Amino acid sequence: MPVVEPSDTAIVRVDARGGMSILAVDAALPVLCEKARKFGVAAKAVTRSFQFSALWPEFERLAATGLVGMAMVPSHSWVAPAGGKRGTSGTNPLAFSWPLLGQNPFTFDFATSAFARGEIELYRRAAKPLPDGVAVDVDGNLTNDPQAALEGAMLTFGGHKGSSLSIMIELLAGPLIDEMTSKESMEYAE
Repeated sequence: MPVVEPSDTAIVRVDARGGMSILAVDAALPVLCEKARKFGVAAKAVTRSFQFSALWPEFERLAATGLVGMAMVPSHSWVAPAGGKRGTSGTNPLAFSWPLLGQNPFTFDFATSAFARGEIELYRRAAKPLPDGVAVDVDGNLTNDPQAALEGAMLTFGGHKGSSLSIMIELLAGPLIDEMTSKESMEYAE
């Protein structure tokens, strides 16, 4: 079971203890809401989790309480930065949810990669070429071959702008909270 660390600050640290992050997110949600109301802003740092699925459901729940939420998380280093040849960062998703009176909240959740890794696998299984500009092969050459993309690296959306956003997420959701980077996560999993 996750452990929510006691704190008198606006920071909520949750040790997932090697478990699924969703359990840690659920355990900390009441504390996060309480601290956000008390301090005007609060941040939650989930560490030592092995999996994070879609970010938006948890943040729509936060918006339902009248609070604004934003989340980010690094993942395995499958994505090359703009101009790069090898994966150094993850798909590094970003989610945001803003409450709207009497309506569903304004919510988005997207990866900073141009294409999802799962989509590349589906293209491989269907023997379909990938769209232009979503991946490079092991030599850093643009490729439309799904197998070459899986062996090489995915690319960020938006060139250097998507790459910069991905690196920002990498730093905020990794070293800032004393957690692994995407590269360290990949090495740990091997």
